[in-house]
Amino acid sequence: MNRVLTITRAALAETFRSPTALLSALGLLALVPVLTFLGGQDEGARVWLSRTLLVEGLRLALPLGACLGGAWLLRVTMKRGWATLPARRGEWFAGAALAGIALMTLAAAFLAAGALAAATLIGSSALAVQTATPKVLRSHGQRPVTAGPGQRMWLATKANERLVFEFAKESSREVEGVIAFEMALTGDGAPGRDIPFTVQVGDSLDDLVDAPLHAEARKRASFIARGRAGATMVVLTPRDPAVLVGVYPDSCRLVIHREHPALSALWLALQGLAAGALCLALVMFVRARSTAPTAALAGLLLFSALTLLPGMSGAGSTMFRDKQAAFERTQAKETGGKKLLVSFIAALPPLCPAEGFEAYIDGRTVEGGLIDALWRALAALALLPLGALIFARRQIN
Repeated sequence: MNRVLTITRAALAETFRSPTALLSALGLLALVPVLTFLGGQDEGARVWLSRTLLVEGLRLALPLGACLGGAWLLRVTMKRGWATLPARRGEWFAGAALAGIALMTLAAAFLAAGALAAATLIGSSALAVQTATPKVLRSHGQRPVTAGPGQRMWLATKANERLVFEFAKESSREVEGVIAFEMALTGDGAPGRDIPFTVQVGDSLDDLVDAPLHAEARKRASFIARGRAGATMVVLTPRDPAVLVGVYPDSCRLVIHREHPALSALWLALQGLAAGALCLALVMFVRARSTAPTAALAGLLLFSALTLLPGMSGAGSTMFRDKQAAFERTQAKETGGKKLLVSFIAALPPLCPAEGFEAYIDGRTVEGGLIDALWRALAALALLPLGALIFARRQIN
């Protein structure tokens, strides 16, 4: 074990002595702040850009870097000496892997530190919010409106329909929330408003006040009602006859409190590191018996399979959720290979679960995700000893 740690320290020292090491570290640290303030035209755009750069850097760039860089961690050269010592090849393998994981950790830390610095410079609008989802969802109108888990409710102005979201009592000074929605044309004309509904809040259906709406992004609106401390009901009423308003049961969220996004960024960094470690372990496992390009290709295949295929099962996209719900209604009629294929894709664990990353982009706090990261880290740790054992028995010419 001492020799493995010595090899790890030597590999890290060699990397830090590189002329580009300091420049790379400063580039990662300044990447998010510089791109945020150069590309963001207003405060809202800067907030969105700073969050997106961190998310995509952790769940895409970090695993991809592990796939491409991990394949060349083992360089067969006589200068290093280990090529002529089969009894020590496993130790060189483990030391190189630990050095790669340490470099990934530093890269994630610099990237997260830059994103948090950008959030601090932006100010209060970059704070993360802890939200509450409705405990009860009711519908009112001429016809009943029902929706199962993951299904969307459609509201029409002509039918005098409205949705009532009921929340637990909160001791806040004002009611603040956000609603995500979809729109479908009815054919009665062109849409006349960016937000095709109104929102009212109150403690009962007889005590409602209008809440001003603000379009935060495409198909998402926020509202705030001052002086309505701890209101428990939010009523959504469509107002544009040209469109149908589609709302998921959990799309209305109330803001409980705001906090600095440092803890959320830490949870995301842990998930990104676990995903990168799994890619690195697989790449080095394949590298133990093959060439560097073959190992990099294997890592890219793992990355694409666990990134693209789980998304087809409907976890992170409204379009895929609707397609999955439509498939489930006809699943009883399907037999054979198609049914087995869909079941297999749905069972694939994603490389980086989308829920936490999408919550961070939406400005919500990220909680948990440690269990998922732990499973991926354990899978990576299981692959590394096997790779070291195979590499020690490899015949190198």
